[in-house]
Amino acid sequence: MTKVIPVLLALLVSACASKDPLIRSAEQAKENRADEVARVLKKRPNWYEKGCVQSNEIACAMAIGESNDIQASEDIALELAKGKICDTAGGTVDKVTKTFRTQEGTNATVTSKTAIRSLCDKVDVSGLVIGNKEVIALNDKFLTYIEVKIMLEGNPIRDRKEQARLKAINEAEGEELLRDLDN
Repeated sequence: MTKVIPVLLALLVSACASKDPLIRSAEQAKENRADEVARVLKKRPNWYEKGCVQSNEIACAMAIGESNDIQASEDIALELAKGKICDTAGGTVDKVTKTFRTQEGTNATVTSKTAIRSLCDKVDVSGLVIGNKEVIALNDKFLTYIEVKIMLEGNPIRDRKEQARLKAINEAEGEELLRDLDN
């Protein structure tokens, strides 16, 4: 009997030490995700880590776009950065996320879509320039890091638009005054 107890104890300990395959799979997925995050952080450009330099003359914003299509990743990054510039300068940014779930038998599918609409009703982003941009391929995805800047004062593109707008207003007012004189 004394020989059976250590054997039973050893079997019990080994049974407790071996984990359920589902738990092992979940732990492995967690480790893989942590490794992927570490790889992404390691590949980040130095200029992105330093952040934007803000001043009274220049507004700056940074963003990351991710997609399996290189152009889509660049477009996403640029739109997100424009939205940040708008938001910082007093415009409004609207973000809508919709999630759809379908289930057929035991198979469930979840699809999530996000739409971002930047309404720069109070902010003219004419003259926006890309300061830095870097595209990194990671597994089957592209990550685009982007920095955009805009001059707050003395922006030649925005100044030309404003001059054209004022000219049109002045011409319309002048024509109205001439019509009033004729009547």
